[in-house]
Amino acid sequence: MKDVEGLMTREDVDTGPLPLTLNASRLRSALFLVVFLGFTALGVWMIIDTGEWLAWFCTLFFGLGAVIFAVNLLPNASYLRLEDDGFTYSSLFRQHTVKWAVVSEFGLMVMRSSNLVAWTFVPNHKTSRTMRQLNRAIGGFDAALPDTYGLKAVNLVVVMATLRDRYWQGHGLTEKDIAGEVVPVSDNASWAGK
Repeated sequence: MKDVEGLMTREDVDTGPLPLTLNASRLRSALFLVVFLGFTALGVWMIIDTGEWLAWFCTLFFGLGAVIFAVNLLPNASYLRLEDDGFTYSSLFRQHTVKWAVVSEFGLMVMRSSNLVAWTFVPNHKTSRTMRQLNRAIGGFDAALPDTYGLKAVNLVVVMATLRDRYWQGHGLTEKDIAGEVVPVSDNASWAGK
């Protein structure tokens, strides 16, 4: 994949042969593991020194976080696999597959200081209506990836929107075929979070 001054366009997307697997940053998980282990050790020291409930809470909270980041360091615990007919992402060994045919658009979900790759399902997609409404109220999209897998979020949005559009065009699909009503197709304006 070509990266021009940090930002990609649809014309830059060349994933090569699919499937393509992108892995989560092990360095990031390792750094968080070290930080959480440090706070866990601090909590243990506080338990020994004071025995207060806050020390127990600190130890349990950061200890659990350390376990999660340690598991995330294991092979195949966290990845994104892009395929001809959709994508599969894994977080803590739990896999979720989404077909390109059920995604109406991709975009950036800004959560505090981080950007997430998010998408909206076609209107007739069979997911929990309540969960979709809650997710849209919080972030403006139906779902989001838990990581950017070594790419800038905006670049991953471009890659995924391009692969989705290629799938739709290659199968002669339109919004009406998929959704039963018109749904805006992702373009360079919508992926930028407009």
